[in-house]
Amino acid sequence: LVDALSENTKDYIFCVGNHDVGGESRMLSQCGSDLDVYNKFYAPFIKSNFVLGGVNKPYYYVDYPSHKIRFISLYQYNSDYTLDPNDSTKLKDIRGREAYRQDEIDWLCSTLNDTPDGYVVFVMTHEPESFSNEKTNSFQAITRLGYETGYVNILNDLLVAFKERTTINKSYNQTVGVETTITVNADFSSATAYIGAMLNGHLHDDYVGLDGTGKINIINKSCDNLLYQSGNSIRKVANTYNENTINV
Repeated sequence: LVDALSENTKDYIFCVGNHDVGGESRMLSQCGSDLDVYNKFYAPFIKSNFVLGGVNKPYYYVDYPSHKIRFISLYQYNSDYTLDPNDSTKLKDIRGREAYRQDEIDWLCSTLNDTPDGYVVFVMTHEPESFSNEKTNSFQAITRLGYETGYVNILNDLLVAFKERTTINKSYNQTVGVETTITVNADFSSATAYIGAMLNGHLHDDYVGLDGTGKINIINKSCDNLLYQSGNSIRKVANTYNENTINV
């Protein structure tokens, strides 16, 4: 699959998910470091118009000037990759739990502020940070996310500040990750771009709605390989648009 996609002439934008980094496992044999993930899932696909967050960093943005659109693809799995002191075959942290590093969040703030005038920004992560249930309009949290921040998470707060052209200065505690505290310190008062939506997968449903703040659009593409109809999952049919693309 990696070889086939790397030779693909069609345009694509991607991010990795929890099963790509370790699939909720602590077994060293099943997990990859951040550099392993970059080398396997990013390096073969990097194109000339991708602007990486740094050397070997698994997050980037790509612009489409003719459409005034910027896609920002983030990396959610900066969990601690150190070994369990009592078992050298296992990691200390479960690989595949959400955790950010400070440099990625700082880069995101700068990238949002530097987005050209009039552009619409779409932010991609595998797992949605939070969302409002479309049937009950009540907040539904992804309870195992790494943040202990009340009813919203770091990206929700940050993107609301960007949307509303305000300043944010707030710290967040992570239950997993190399860095246990992340600080968002940004002034978006001079930003001239707009937030379009957060693009996610992970869930086994197609969903279009709002995040937990009720202010940020979310488009969630069903993340499964079902070949049949199941719940809200649309049956995947070879050589059709819903085989491997967002269905809105």
